[in-house]
Amino acid sequence: MKLDNSILKYIKNLKGKWAICLLAVVGVLLLLLGGGMSDAKENGVRSGNEYAEESEKYRSELEDKISQICKRVSGDESPTVIVTLDCGEEYIYAKRSDGSYIVSSGEGVLLCRRMPQVCGVAVVCRNGDEPTVQSCITEHICALLGIGTNRVCVSASR
Repeated sequence: MKLDNSILKYIKNLKGKWAICLLAVVGVLLLLLGGGMSDAKENGVRSGNEYAEESEKYRSELEDKISQICKRVSGDESPTVIVTLDCGEEYIYAKRSDGSYIVSSGEGVLLCRRMPQVCGVAVVCRNGDEPTVQSCITEHICALLGIGTNRVCVSASR
């Protein structure tokens, strides 16, 4: 109790001015010490923006491939293809039998990287209302992406 009272008296005597200065000095020291740490890029850690850019590139590549298939099947030179993806990439790291991760050079050992799962595909193209065209495009997309027919929608452009 005496220690608590003496600290409170000391702080009251400072009248806040010294306490603010002390906090400012501690803050500057923390910034200086934190600046000496390596950047996330140097440690191989990527930002959320980089993950989003990679997922966007992956989605765009899928749309281009599906668009090429649709061009050949439907005869439409500019079909519209939209692919929706699940949340993001998944990284699987090596583990020991006790459940701890295997680390090499300060980083976990990456076994594999899984790209985002496809949630659905929408295609709008000429002749997309014809059952044979719909069926053919749907079968190609399902085979290409390994998804069910319930995740693919093909319709005609208006």
